Amino acid sequence: MGFCLSHDSSFRARFVEIVSHLFAEIPREGDEFHVEVEPRNCCDLLVRTGTVDYWIEGKIGAALEDHQNPEKDCFHDSPKGYGREINDSPNKSRYIVLRQAKNFTSGVSPGITSGGVSYAYLSWKNFWPEGEDFSKITSIYSDFLFSVGEIGIEEFRRKFAIMEAEKVSLTCDVAQGALAMQVLGAALDSYDQELGGTKKREITFDKWSESGKSGWSMGYALPVPKGGELLWIRANSTDGERNIVWIGHAGSFDTNSPVDREVWLYGPKNSDNVKIIENKLRERRLDAMTDDCQEDGVLMVIRSAIRTPPVEQGVDLRWFQ
Repeated sequence: MGFCLSHDSSFRARFVEIVSHLFAEIPREGDEFHVEVEPRNCCDLLVRTGTVDYWIEGKIGAALEDHQNPEKDCFHDSPKGYGREINDSPNKSRYIVLRQAKNFTSGVSPGITSGGVSYAYLSWKNFWPEGEDFSKITSIYSDFLFSVGEIGIEEFRRKFAIMEAEKVSLTCDVAQGALAMQVLGAALDSYDQELGGTKKREITFDKWSESGKSGWSMGYALPVPKGGELLWIRANSTDGERNIVWIGHAGSFDTNSPVDREVWLYGPKNSDNVKIIENKLRERRLDAMTDDCQEDGVLMVIRSAIRTPPVEQGVDLRWFQ
């Protein structure tokens, strides 16, 4: 984040927009940004603009400790309280707690600590570009968002998968990619209990190349808990995580080829239910194919070819459900 503020004008402009909204003040145009990382152990990031100092404490998984909390007396009273150091600054100071939106109500009006320091809470989500306009994101800005997602902001991880899709020019555009992930998530949420609890679902984005052809897939992989059952599938491995279900969209990099809705089911070999399920799916005019390519199991692929753009929200949701 400090690197982005120092070297990326679009990210710096977004920062100015955010703090201007928080504190109803605008850093002077032309002010240089001087960024310090973990200065004197009193915040994660100090941004000096010449007229205002912004002291930023970032949290993702960790809790805000009392000496970091502007609403606690020890923010000023404790020997290691952040307020003591902030009050020693010769410039006007603002303290910002950057954390996950689920930990507070976003957009809270700024307050004043007992020692007179202005503070506000800010969500990481505020740094996502308005309108999801990815075309205006620089590579540095994108790397910042990717990194935050990898560290632990789940919403950014989902958006990261969509942006990865954009980088390799999928047959669906970014808006379609976002809608596809929303549809898949809604389908899984509808049957979470029946699926044995899918909250551990993992976003996947894969590219493949074989015999001069190449393609892609984007969706969710679901671990089946040991002892769980989905259709004919039973978790038969010792760790209970080997057999999975995958749902998503797949296609070729050839823009004229259709995009498939697909569900991949992995199960043990020699199950009496495989053919029964396969026949039932075909009765519903679903294309189901089984493959014994797995050494210790069977793969069934259920697919439905559709033309681009790949997502018709209502149709796709009903098909996946």
